[in-house]
Amino acid sequence: MADNPYAPPAANVEDQPESIAGKRPVWVWVIFIFICFGVVSGSISTILVLSGKVVPDASTARYFASLTWGDHILTLMSYALYFAAGLTLFRLRALAAKLFGAHLALTIVVMAYHLVTRPGYADLFRGPGAIGLFGGMAISVVILLYTLRLRQKGVLR
Repeated sequence: MADNPYAPPAANVEDQPESIAGKRPVWVWVIFIFICFGVVSGSISTILVLSGKVVPDASTARYFASLTWGDHILTLMSYALYFAAGLTLFRLRALAAKLFGAHLALTIVVMAYHLVTRPGYADLFRGPGAIGLFGGMAISVVILLYTLRLRQKGVLR
């Protein structure tokens, strides 16, 4: 009987609960689309500023002029990490929580480093620029908390 190729497997196989099997929460779609939009628009705006096609205000121009190639490579790595986190969440993998946490930590470290070393960066925290910087950080924290909640509920595997 052990040589029967048509015999069912002896291993226990656990299915996901009916409530989550094959379903991707709507917020996962929203987050993934938001991240895709952010990565694409951030990349395009950076390229436009660096190519001189868009001329920013004086403090932003001073900040961009102070950036090194290392800063630009770090920015690309940050975009890649953020996209990887979003894609991993979209695939409903538990690794997404760690990737979002790593991206948030990287963002905080880079922001602190730029506050100390890059002229004009502190000016971005004044006026309308502050809304984007702090709003983006708040959204990243909310996404991380949501991802942790999904992992805790067993939606992410």
